[in-house]
Amino acid sequence: MYFAAALLVLVGCQKKENVIENSPKEVVTIKGSIVLPQTPNKIAPAEEWQSAKAPFDMLWEEGDKIYIYNQGDPDNGQVFTLIEGVGTTEGTFSGTKLEDMSNYYVANVDQTGVGEYIVEYIEDNFSDPYIFGTGNKDGFIIDNFGAVLGLPLKGEVILSKIEVETFEEKDQSLSTFTMSFEEGLELNNTTATMVYFPVDASELITIETINLYVGDELLMSKTLSEEKGNLPEYNKVTTFPELGIPTYVDLGLPSGTKWATMNVGATAPEGYGDYFAWGETRPKTTYADDWINYFDTNNGGSTFIKYYNNGGKTTLDLADDAAHVNWGGNWRMPTKAELEELQNNCTWTWTTLNNISGYEVKGPNNNTIFLPVSGWRSNSVLYADGDRGYYWSSSLYEYSDSNSAYDLYFSSSDKDCMRSHRCDGLPVRPVCK
Repeated sequence: MYFAAALLVLVGCQKKENVIENSPKEVVTIKGSIVLPQTPNKIAPAEEWQSAKAPFDMLWEEGDKIYIYNQGDPDNGQVFTLIEGVGTTEGTFSGTKLEDMSNYYVANVDQTGVGEYIVEYIEDNFSDPYIFGTGNKDGFIIDNFGAVLGLPLKGEVILSKIEVETFEEKDQSLSTFTMSFEEGLELNNTTATMVYFPVDASELITIETINLYVGDELLMSKTLSEEKGNLPEYNKVTTFPELGIPTYVDLGLPSGTKWATMNVGATAPEGYGDYFAWGETRPKTTYADDWINYFDTNNGGSTFIKYYNNGGKTTLDLADDAAHVNWGGNWRMPTKAELEELQNNCTWTWTTLNNISGYEVKGPNNNTIFLPVSGWRSNSVLYADGDRGYYWSSSLYEYSDSNSAYDLYFSSSDKDCMRSHRCDGLPVRPVCK
């Protein structure tokens, strides 16, 4: 049976010799049917599956074995071997008859090596077994292949690999499931490509992190917070919000700094993305100008805890950097010096992209990025979007009582490195080297 790396394989039994010795000698045949998870045309157009559909191409293959047992008696089951149906979803298996063939389980099994089949039973957990299917004298159906994670992805990038890290509630353990694309999975900024990713859901799990690779390079690591997904049911698709995958552009700047093609939280270059108070890593509904919900202050802004002039830190740690926390890898917020380098070494042209106003910023090597005029947030109001742009740096403003940080400001007639109150919500355009 063909299985993706993320799926368990149906195989045989740890106590094979004892099972055969203690079992009835009558040999019988039973039918075995594979019922696949939702087919591509029920989830998305076939062309959107790309090579991501491989985990669902599941067929019986020569040498396949399954292990069946009666409820409450896992140690006295039987190994059945495929004798017909190679290359199909309908097979015929032969094995020693169970004492009761009217109702039996096809249970959790794992492959530990070529030709070496072991049933993994844990005595104290058997009240909640991982069962692939059930059967009777006419045959069995295999349909519990795990849960399916739907990832809508956008970005001008060719992915080589996706990793999904999960957390199992029962065992308090982490697992990683991997899907590789030998020829690359080509995405675009116009239409989201749906990737369907199978994960083992034998217990209640949550999706913790999604890692995206280009070649051997980790391009983006998306740590999930409020959008964590519980996947407790077999053969169900849980679709996550659309994920914009950034790439970087080398503008030919003297420092070698590369700029991202979109803002944190955006799904396209012209998207505004999320807004962050300086040093905070999650967007929020209210950016209180009285500082009461700001992370780095006591007493409503009169005392700063970590970042302040004359003795405190003046550049954000990566743990407080919205670009790094949300995208991972080498991404981070630009420093004041890097904002000034972008301002002074590039040609800025006021334009629109998909009806969104902003600047095309052309570097010395003629490569470009687009910066939309996305405004800023104070309290619960968005100001000046479509008119002015404000983008955070990671640098504290040094000529004040520490309540401001540097940002890049621009409008259709002006641009400069200025400052904003740290409690305000501004977009973030990441950089890397």
